[in-house]
Amino acid sequence: DRAAIESVLLADERGRLTACLSTQAGCAMGCLFCRTGRMGLKRNLKAHEIVAQVVHMLDTTGWEDPGYNIVFMGMGEPLLNLDRVLEAVEALNDRERFGLGARHITVSTVGILPNLAKLARRPEQFRLALSLHAPTPVARRELMPIEKKYTLSEVLDALRHWRRRVTL
Repeated sequence: DRAAIESVLLADERGRLTACLSTQAGCAMGCLFCRTGRMGLKRNLKAHEIVAQVVHMLDTTGWEDPGYNIVFMGMGEPLLNLDRVLEAVEALNDRERFGLGARHITVSTVGILPNLAKLARRPEQFRLALSLHAPTPVARRELMPIEKKYTLSEVLDALRHWRRRVTL
């Protein structure tokens, strides 16, 4: 459908790679600082389209070391496409396919509460990152319309149910 997405491959000073993946073409969040948010949401990506980003990056770079990382922090809000994101996570984590350890996978969110609770119930030990973008609820509300629906205090309360460390 010619919907544009972007993926980024990052290398740290030790040569470890992190693939930053998109989960949607565009984004419905409308955060004021974000160009993707100004595009609006075109559509959710399917699980195979999410995984294809990893395949393309690995093929392009010739990278074969399984020690890379994945972050769902590209275009879109992963928790608004949670079922497809989880399908992709399962494929990436599956020993018969990619064999990427769950601790090498991070899902980033602005804090979509119903799906954050669903994600917290998953048995896999993948990581979670919360995109704050502002130090106070008032400043966050000015930048991120989602703050009106799911307040920072509600999101932080929900994170108490997350059994692992959360990156802010």
